[in-house]
Amino acid sequence: LASLPAEAAGGRVAWLTVSGHVNFVKQDSPYYPACPGNFNGKACNKKMVEDGGAAGGWSCARCGHAGPPAWRYMLAFTLVDHTGSAWVTAFNEEAQALLGGLAAADLHGRAGTAAHDAAFAGLVHSDRVLKVKAFEEVYNDVPRVKQSLVRLLPLDYGAEARVLLDWIGRVEAGQAPGDPAPAGAGSA
Repeated sequence: LASLPAEAAGGRVAWLTVSGHVNFVKQDSPYYPACPGNFNGKACNKKMVEDGGAAGGWSCARCGHAGPPAWRYMLAFTLVDHTGSAWVTAFNEEAQALLGGLAAADLHGRAGTAAHDAAFAGLVHSDRVLKVKAFEEVYNDVPRVKQSLVRLLPLDYGAEARVLLDWIGRVEAGQAPGDPAPAGAGSA
């Protein structure tokens, strides 16, 4: 994770598969009211605003749709590995998978209750394998590197143990874990 800002600097896109620990989840706004209308032949998904109008009280500035929104996830969390930590954003499908299949509309319906907070219990302090995309974004003339979850991968403890054993073998041979395998080293 520590290498992502450098790899994504200068407008490059960096991809990383990382095994990490979810340290914190921002629970105050994990979803938003998305527009269910169409825009240029695709789902609009722009954030709708509550306008108090007769058509359900919601409207979309992009496509003009008026009516109730479709709630979608935009879940921010910190992911920690042995090199550092990073804020990662998971959008609708990936966030729903992280939360055990709970739809954003269902979680929104639990807002302000203990059930809302309990929905995050299985995610906080859990180990995950994630494919992350890092990219640079310029906001107010300040470049920032953002990370987003592309895909949630199954956690394979056996494979993780083999990687750690390989790293231990490299350190015992006087090499850094990221260096090529020591000569004559067999697989565990």
